[in-house]
Amino acid sequence: MAHELKPIIIPDLTLLAEVDGEPAGFILCVPDINAALRHANGRLTTFGLPIGLAKLLYHKRRLRRMRLVALGIIPQYRRSGIAEMLVLRMIETGMLERGYFGECSMTLENNYMINRFLEAIGADRYKTYRIFSRSLG
Repeated sequence: MAHELKPIIIPDLTLLAEVDGEPAGFILCVPDINAALRHANGRLTTFGLPIGLAKLLYHKRRLRRMRLVALGIIPQYRRSGIAEMLVLRMIETGMLERGYFGECSMTLENNYMINRFLEAIGADRYKTYRIFSRSLG
């Protein structure tokens, strides 16, 4: 995943938490490139010219929205405040220092710990995603 996201990753928006020198968790935020893609109208080339690519690169520099892509904590360190500290540090770095506004979408409805934390810091739930299963036979 890191190899694919390397062109859009901002090092300040990627953090690794350690406990006694051992990794305990990580957070990965990226600029929301969808806003820049919108200006290219879904095409990177027009009549063989990279017009859409130029538009994408131009608008990529002006992005002000970041997305929380991944947040992971090793099970033995869950409920110790590491996830909350990573999210708060991301808010401080991304929103306050860099001027981004953030989105923490794609959290499961039954992930009560992170959802309670997001509500406590003032995040608004604007969509609910659910996973359904059904046998095909």
